[in-house]
Amino acid sequence: MSGNKQIFYWDSNIYLAWLRNEQTYAEHLPYIQRIIEANFAGENTIITSTITLIEVLESQLNDDQKKRFRKAFNQYHHLLLDVTDPIARQARKFREFYSSAEDGRRLLVPDAIHLATAHVYKVTEVHTFDDGRKKGYDENHEKVKTVSLLSMNGNVALQNIKICKPFITMAKEDPTKTENQSEGDLFSERAN
Repeated sequence: MSGNKQIFYWDSNIYLAWLRNEQTYAEHLPYIQRIIEANFAGENTIITSTITLIEVLESQLNDDQKKRFRKAFNQYHHLLLDVTDPIARQARKFREFYSSAEDGRRLLVPDAIHLATAHVYKVTEVHTFDDGRKKGYDENHEKVKTVSLLSMNGNVALQNIKICKPFITMAKEDPTKTENQSEGDLFSERAN
């Protein structure tokens, strides 16, 4: 997809944390910002599924946050990918694999699509905050326990997919300070 550049897959919760400046994830926000800045400079590629549009835009965001979200995809290296036949088939395989879990946890359809998209596009890392605390519903609209995406790191239905919280190595740098940027967000100033 992009040679030697890192390819990150972002789960919807990464976008929500970034857009809302969610303090629950305060220690990761500087890393998210640095990844976005590197993306703006063409140093990495960020991909996500079109279902992220639904998950993010159905959340309670103000107009500015919605605008920043949409503007992120104006960058050449920030891609919104459709659910294609290969992705749908892989998502089904992942769901089947986890449907027989002894602990009763299920892999939800959106999560299966996120993982399948990441798998098909051979990403470097999937970034998520999904620790399995969210509630899901099965096809009969009954509550079910969900599989934590973070707990699947390195073994998604026997596939080696790295899943982690956003983090980048910053040798001797303070992740809260970014070069050539005043306070605020990258897309609020430079991406006009």
